[in-house]
Amino acid sequence: MTSTLSAYPKLISRLKRLSTAGKSRIEKTRLQVNWDMGRAIDRYILKYQKRAPKGSFLLVRLARDLNFKKTYLYYCLEFARAYPFFRPDGKMKWGHYEALLTVNDPALRERLTKQAAAKGWSKRVLRAKIRQLKAGKDEENILACLLPKKGKIGEYGIFRSGTRWIADLGFEVYHNLPPGRKYEVRMSSYTYKAEIERVIDGDTVWAKVSLNANYFTHQKLRLRGIDTPELTEPAGRKAKSFLQGKLKPGKEILITTSKSDKYDRYLADIWAGKTYINQTLLDKGLAALVYSS
Repeated sequence: MTSTLSAYPKLISRLKRLSTAGKSRIEKTRLQVNWDMGRAIDRYILKYQKRAPKGSFLLVRLARDLNFKKTYLYYCLEFARAYPFFRPDGKMKWGHYEALLTVNDPALRERLTKQAAAKGWSKRVLRAKIRQLKAGKDEENILACLLPKKGKIGEYGIFRSGTRWIADLGFEVYHNLPPGRKYEVRMSSYTYKAEIERVIDGDTVWAKVSLNANYFTHQKLRLRGIDTPELTEPAGRKAKSFLQGKLKPGKEILITTSKSDKYDRYLADIWAGKTYINQTLLDKGLAALVYSS
């Protein structure tokens, strides 16, 4: 018989799932209703354009008769016009589209829409990127997107050397596996828990990396896929300051490493909680994308 103590956490978990699913359905419905309303207004204008009140006069009248804000109806109308084949997919909310509708260039708006959905930008991040673009910042870097490399902690490589089986713990650390057991050759994901020791600049840190319960190593890690300005430049100092705020000494992080660069630093994808640090620096306009990494 299931005890009350063991059943209660399951109830909490189920209620959280139901709440999340319900909020998602509500947001999808809201988007669909707003689009339908905008489409209805647009069709009315097209059908009765010779007799219908012109431009904002129609919206003023509708707002008065429906007890809605004119701005809301304006966004509904522009929403339907900007996305003529819209179907809500649950990836973005109404606030995202309100921000996107301030972008007059249809091609740029489409690129922003795809990137925001693909990378899960918050409304705040999306609005910040739009402000940067309107200020004339480089679009390629603002919309740059990394494909994060992330494996499983403890998924070490295994290979055979003569009669011995050896575990590849990464960072050129190898461990003889106990004999008399069956092993299969496999690749390592090179994913570890680590602890920040200090930030060197906007894209380089020193960290203590836990290889397993018995081994750790101190490594200088270069954030993969990005490049920040030198510390002699104000932008470089700004990037370092931002990174120091995110990765304070002692901060626990998750890293996935790849090949070392020409300065013998391992390239790393770094997560602080759920935040993908490499992409965050790109999103903030503090780093440029490096295509060769």
